[in-house]
Amino acid sequence: MRNFDDDLVEELKNPESAAYFANAQAESARELLECGVITELNETSLNNKTVRSELR
Repeated sequence: MRNFDDDLVEELKNPESAAYFANAQAESARELLECGVITELNETSLNNKTVRSELR
């Protein structure tokens, strides 16, 4: 039985889909930065791991 991760891996093999997901992830990170949830944009914050200490 396939799961979400398997489907996503297959979807990301399509360059158009990969670009769409990358752009959506970058936009989400920018919104988190504007709201103050993250303090900087880098590879870590794009994975939503750089969080202000009071939100942990």
